[in-house]
Amino acid sequence: MKKIVRSVRILAFSCLLVLLPLIPESSRSLALAKGPLSESAGPTIRDVSDNLVTYSNGQVPAYQKLEITFQVDTQAANAQFPYDPNPPAGLQPQTGISVDGLFSPDNWHTVYTQPGFYYQDFLDQVKSGQEWFYPTGTFSWKVRFSPDKPGEWQYKLRAQDSSGTSESPVSSFNVRPATGRGPIRVSARDPRYFEHQDGAYFPGLGYNMNFNHVSWINPILDKEKNINIMEQNGIQLVRIWLSEWAIFGSGWNPWQSIDPDLHAQYIPYSGLTFSQSYGNSDVSMEVDASYNPCMFLGFMQPSPAVKRNTNYRVRIRYRISGLAGQGWLAILTVWSPKREAGCGGAVKTATTRVPVRPLRPISPRTRPAGRFCRAV
Repeated sequence: MKKIVRSVRILAFSCLLVLLPLIPESSRSLALAKGPLSESAGPTIRDVSDNLVTYSNGQVPAYQKLEITFQVDTQAANAQFPYDPNPPAGLQPQTGISVDGLFSPDNWHTVYTQPGFYYQDFLDQVKSGQEWFYPTGTFSWKVRFSPDKPGEWQYKLRAQDSSGTSESPVSSFNVRPATGRGPIRVSARDPRYFEHQDGAYFPGLGYNMNFNHVSWINPILDKEKNINIMEQNGIQLVRIWLSEWAIFGSGWNPWQSIDPDLHAQYIPYSGLTFSQSYGNSDVSMEVDASYNPCMFLGFMQPSPAVKRNTNYRVRIRYRISGLAGQGWLAILTVWSPKREAGCGGAVKTATTRVPVRPLRPISPRTRPAGRFCRAV
C-alpha cells in the first residue's frame, strides 16, 4: 500500500533534544526531599561554608565578595521557583523555595537581604584546543554579598517552603577598609554622569561586540586578545549582541530548518510556536510537511561536550496534529560519521520510526528515546 503524508504538523515540545548522561538519581545531590524531612517546621540549612579563607587574615575588604555556600533540605518540587503561596494564574502555589542571606553591621538594627541561588558545578577544561564545559552532579546553594563598610558584620541564612520558615545560626565576619574606589553610582554632582563610591569620575568607555567579535566555539580563549586590547585602552563596558551556546532568540538559535529559503534569510526561520506547548513550557518547535519538514541542531554552535565511555540518552517529546493520509515520522540522530571503538563499533546513528495513522487530529504526547555511547 502506498503511504502518503499530505499534511502533518509535529510540535516538538521544550527541549526538543535533551542530552542527558545516565547518572543514577541518588548521585545527583539535588537536596530535594521526596517526603517529610522532620517534625521541625521549615527546610533544613546545613553544611555552611564561606570564602573568608581566601582573604588576608580572613577579613574581606569592603566592596569585595563574600560567598557563602550551603545545602538546603527542602520539600519544594522546584528549586528554581521562589516560594509563593499566591502565584500568578497558571502557576501551582507553594511549589518553590525562597532562600536569602541576611547581613547586618550593627547587631541587626540595619539588615540587608540578599537572595540566594541554586548552583551547579561544571568542569571547565580545554581539550584539543577547544573549550569544554561539562555539568557535574554537584549542586549547592550560594549567597554572594559585598559589605560596604569596615567593621564586624553578622549574617544568617533563611529558607522558606511549604513546610515553613527556618534560619541558620548567626555567624560573624570582619570587614577591612576598601582597597579600591568602590561601586558605581549616579554622580551626586551631576546626574548625567557616573562616579565611584569615593566620588571619582567613571567614564564608562565601551563598545558593541557583535557576532563577528565573539567566538561561537571558544568564547573565552578566542576573546583573550581582544579583551587585553580593551584593557590597554581603558574600555570598561561591553555589550554582547548575541550570546553563545543557547537559544538566545527566536531568529538566531541553534535549531535551524534544512530549507535554504528559510534558514538563509537575514532573520532565519525559527520554527518556534506559542500556540501549543508541553506541560509548563512556553513554546514548542513546529515541523510541517508542507513547508518545514525537518529541523537540525548545530547552527552557530559547537558539538555538545561529552565524556568517553559514557552512555547518553536522547529524548524527544512530540505531538502530531492536522493529519491526512498515512506515513512515518522518522526521528534521526547522527552522532559521528566515523566508526568508534568501545560502543559496538557501529556508526553512531539512531533512527526511531513512529507510525502516523490517519484520522488522529491530536495524538497523545509521546517520548521516543534512544541511546548512544561516546568512546573516543
